[in-house]
Amino acid sequence: MSRTDAILATILSTPSPRVSESEAVDIAREHFGLETSAKRLASERDEMFRLRDATGVDSVLKITNPAESPDITNLQTAALLWIAGADPHLPVPRVCKTLGGATAVRVAIGESAPRTVRLLSFLQGRSLHETPRTRDQRRELGSTLARLGLALANFRHPSADYELAWDIKHAHRLEPLLASVRGREKFALAQTALHRFEAAVRPRLPGLRTQVVHNDFSTHNVLVDPTDPDRVAGVIDFGDLVRTQLVNDVAIGAAHHLSASADALEGPRDFIDAYQSVIPLSPDEFELLPDLIATRFLVTVLVTGWRAERYPENRDYILKNNALAWDGLDRLSHMSSETARQRFCAN
Repeated sequence: MSRTDAILATILSTPSPRVSESEAVDIAREHFGLETSAKRLASERDEMFRLRDATGVDSVLKITNPAESPDITNLQTAALLWIAGADPHLPVPRVCKTLGGATAVRVAIGESAPRTVRLLSFLQGRSLHETPRTRDQRRELGSTLARLGLALANFRHPSADYELAWDIKHAHRLEPLLASVRGREKFALAQTALHRFEAAVRPRLPGLRTQVVHNDFSTHNVLVDPTDPDRVAGVIDFGDLVRTQLVNDVAIGAAHHLSASADALEGPRDFIDAYQSVIPLSPDEFELLPDLIATRFLVTVLVTGWRAERYPENRDYILKNNALAWDGLDRLSHMSSETARQRFCAN
């Protein structure tokens, strides 16, 4: 298998065999000793269920895609356990043990290969993408991501350096996905961004600090307090956790706050300023931020477009960030990296 084929395989092109709600209830009973109801949750790659017991306590049963290595699932679980110890006040899911005291169990469901099953606490809150944006909210988000970075700074795992298509340091290896881009203008936009990454960003990445990061701090993976949307109530979905350049994590989080206002970079600037109040970025890291944000948009449009063609039944969920990513890529294409950096420094 070529290196390009290997990175594309991490998009998990294997469909996840469907698990019924009744099967989820049986698994919860047999392996976790719970009597619950089950309601399916939307997921791009795995099978997930919201469980509720007779007292009204909720939890999440997560059944991984059979294509995901148990070592990668263990990486995510180990990170959650580490965060709980490093910063107990960070609102991330807690890992619940099986009846045998394990953090996960391998289960053969139907005729599919054995799959890793985990039970996580359910975090209450409203999804960030459903709420109005404010400066206070963006600053809370930036500082929260930085706290998460601090909590993971000393975390080590043998699988942390695995290759992942969503890790933007590998953007150049997604070039074959350009063939899935429809429309001449979009193709040119994506191709230009890819060439910019290869020429201006990729050669400088090896000199930047690395650590394990969340790698998907998006508006769909953050919960806020319904009564106070400026307060973060939860950070979820650690499925793209990986060791990469720390600044990549900042770029991913900031990218989701590009706006259609006259100052499109106001949102990312608020986010980055708050992040830096906790973890200052080096001059080299800061200089690459505009191009890394553009690269995040590029990876999003390429991976989601490619996957949506292959799984039309899950198209709406897969493409939830696609239109915003195309818009962001277009907006950044009309300003130089130097102009963007200057705006990030504006008060």
